[in-house]
Amino acid sequence: MRVSLSLRCAILALGMLCLSSGSLRAQQTIEGISFELARLFDRHSAALLLVDADTGEILRANGAASEFYGYPPAELEKLRIDDLNAQSPDELEHELALAAREQRDHLVYRHRLANGDVRSVELRNSAMRWAGRKTLIFVVTDISERVELSAALARLKNQSEATIAYQVDQIRESSRLIEIGLGSIALAALALVFYLWIGRRRLLRAEADLREEKQRLDNVVRVTDIGTWELSVDTGELVVNERFLSLTGLQKESREPKTLADIAELVHEDDVEKIHAALIENLKGVSEYIDDELRIAHSDGHWIWLQLHGGVVRRDSSGRALLLAGAMRDVTSRKSRKDHLYQLANYDSLTGLPNRTALLERLRTAMEATHENGQQLAIAFIDLDDFKPVNERYGHIIGDEILISIGKRMLGVMRECDTVARLGGDEFVALINDVGDESEAQGLFKRLLQAASEPVAIGKHRIHLNASMGTTRYPQAHSLDADQLLRQADQAMYDAKNSGKNRIRSFDVGSLETASHRRRAVSAVLEAIDARELCLHYQPKVNMRSGELIGVEALLRWQHPERGLLLPGEFLPFLDSAADITRLGEWVLQEALEQCSRWIRDGFPCPVSVNIDVLQFKRPDFTTRLSDLLGNYPGVPEGFLELEILETGALEEDVLASGALRRCREMGLRISLDDFGTGFSSLSYLKSVPAETLKIDRSFVMSMLTDPNDLSIIQGVLGLAQAFNRECIAEGVESEEHGKLLLRLGCELGQGFAIAKALPASELRDWHQSWRAPDSWTRALPIPREEHLVLYAEVEMRNWRELIGAYLEGGGPPPFTARSTTGLGGWLKGTAARALRGEPEVLELHRCHNSITMLLGDLQKTPMPRATDEIYEALRDQCNKAEDELGRLVERNAFMALGSRLRLVSKRHAS
Repeated sequence: MRVSLSLRCAILALGMLCLSSGSLRAQQTIEGISFELARLFDRHSAALLLVDADTGEILRANGAASEFYGYPPAELEKLRIDDLNAQSPDELEHELALAAREQRDHLVYRHRLANGDVRSVELRNSAMRWAGRKTLIFVVTDISERVELSAALARLKNQSEATIAYQVDQIRESSRLIEIGLGSIALAALALVFYLWIGRRRLLRAEADLREEKQRLDNVVRVTDIGTWELSVDTGELVVNERFLSLTGLQKESREPKTLADIAELVHEDDVEKIHAALIENLKGVSEYIDDELRIAHSDGHWIWLQLHGGVVRRDSSGRALLLAGAMRDVTSRKSRKDHLYQLANYDSLTGLPNRTALLERLRTAMEATHENGQQLAIAFIDLDDFKPVNERYGHIIGDEILISIGKRMLGVMRECDTVARLGGDEFVALINDVGDESEAQGLFKRLLQAASEPVAIGKHRIHLNASMGTTRYPQAHSLDADQLLRQADQAMYDAKNSGKNRIRSFDVGSLETASHRRRAVSAVLEAIDARELCLHYQPKVNMRSGELIGVEALLRWQHPERGLLLPGEFLPFLDSAADITRLGEWVLQEALEQCSRWIRDGFPCPVSVNIDVLQFKRPDFTTRLSDLLGNYPGVPEGFLELEILETGALEEDVLASGALRRCREMGLRISLDDFGTGFSSLSYLKSVPAETLKIDRSFVMSMLTDPNDLSIIQGVLGLAQAFNRECIAEGVESEEHGKLLLRLGCELGQGFAIAKALPASELRDWHQSWRAPDSWTRALPIPREEHLVLYAEVEMRNWRELIGAYLEGGGPPPFTARSTTGLGGWLKGTAARALRGEPEVLELHRCHNSITMLLGDLQKTPMPRATDEIYEALRDQCNKAEDELGRLVERNAFMALGSRLRLVSKRHAS
């Protein structure tokens, strides 16, 4: 019986691995294990059949089954399990009833082979899910000889009984006949003993085969690294394997759980109820099996995630559960990756506060709740006054510390039910739920403004900043969505800045003055179109390696008669209606096409890209109006006009469903997803967007030299572009170093101040004639993608050096007390480092890594804050040295000369 249970555990493990084979980062490991299990299935000495539980179709047969039945595997897999039966329906029903009455976990059938022979077989089965289907795995054992032996013994018994009866009847007739009868009985007894001896030998041989089979199945469980468990319902006794003990750390403490209560003590309190409910449903037969994830306390004190699979494997004749069995697997790493992706998508990487995506989601939920509970909510939009000069004076490291400190202070004055989010730069938003009267709301606003305006002490610096705040309330008399509510607070914040800064302004929904102000602002923008005060500047986009101009981006400017040249952020926020945005957008499109046509006539063909607001793009007549506009410029070739639409807007369901993107492509326009990476796009949506270009958001590019996380995001975007066969261009190329690093990552297209700022159309040709790509860009060869870790290591070392420097100069907190190198240490273990092990830079990097590891260990042993200065200074020197060595290694393009050496090392390592 225990052999059968082990077999079921292995089969459950197989099914569980098949079901979980879709994980992204864990997929290679699981696919390897699934392949090994499939190989074990095919090579198993026992005849195995995988059968669809609903239809009876044979989905897979191993070699032993093919040999036994005499069918080729392909032909056997065309049959149903009923096609093999040689019994009548009545005989089948009789066997099922007999097995239930005897409480057997196997069935005895007669199966017909390909040559027509009929063999008696014993079938044992276990249920599992395979590729989304409910299936049964049958273990087929030929018991024909055993059945024949049983039949012979039965015949012999009948013959003996008949003989004895006959002899008794004849005893009175003749003593001679009695002697003959007794002789016959003795002969029959001797034959019976002989047959029993033969049967005993066969039984011993079968038990040995079963022990061997159990060992093979135990090996399968061991190879798959899966914990198994069995639970007796009557006794409460629990049996687990060694892998389960090692997963939970109980093996080291010799605390093997003996009962279900022992396990329940280890389960996280948030998971106890759902697992208990799943167990009860399975015991009652409501659910076929248990398949869930739960947290278990490790003996070291941390939580691990286990995927639990199993259920009832034996019931009595009344259907009461007797035994449960199953398997469990450690999925902590997969859960951690999922949590990390969620963190990246919903939280600001600098401050840890919710980002715009998370804020809007919470705001929508809160707005819906106000209609149910009758409460009010408030939005406070906070922007630091004159933060840019402070950032430029003290550097971005201290600037980041200021933002972190202010975010913590604002969070400290809020209630637990409220939210403080960072939208980017120095902009914060507070979502305040359940706002009381006006005095209470103003009290909260003042505390927030005070928290943002108090001096920030960083090391020896004491930095004074002020902030401006705009607020609004909800519900309002008119319906509006979360974006509009946020825009109200933003507009009120601009009013606070225009009123002298360091103050609070509320968006007065009912004020005619506010509405009039907005109308005047909108009217001024629209009048500026007619007065030809609006103009376009053009920022070049180039191939950074060759220096080729590949196009320009048209950027809107307002040459205001009184305020001078205004950037879009100073007047576009007033345009919030689709009609106004469309009018301005169509003017930009026409102006860009006119300039493109003029350049073509002057012998300077240059493609132009134009930013399209999603409100304009969503208009039903957008493509019709665009087609009419293109008809006025027949000299502009296909592909010379590119539409840039924000990633978040392009991937909205109604935009995709409208088909406008596809129709734009059919008209010969190019599509670019702008600010890519700032949203959290579904890959299935991205696949369906007909965009040729992904534009990496400038915020990631500007920080990539010192922020390993931003570098990883850029690597991910480049990987997506390659996977989806998209072009990739980087915004925000602010320095020569930015360009070099992008080129080594494989990104050749860029735009930014290191190339050129946005220029008037009249200056573009002069710039083009004089501009040349820096020599360092033309020399920078792309590093193979599998060796990008060396670039991550270089940025990591630079980041550590700057953090340590800021701390030692009194401008920052202790960077870390104990940490192991991830980029440098990981790269030194890789194939390229082994192939280049004789290079002087690699030898020096090994020495640096060893020194850094020892210094980090010393930090852990030295708890006093300032007693660690000498260690930090030594650590900074080693980071600086490692950064220099990595830079030299990359600068001389050492990776491009590896060739066969890399392949040779890879083969040796594999062997």
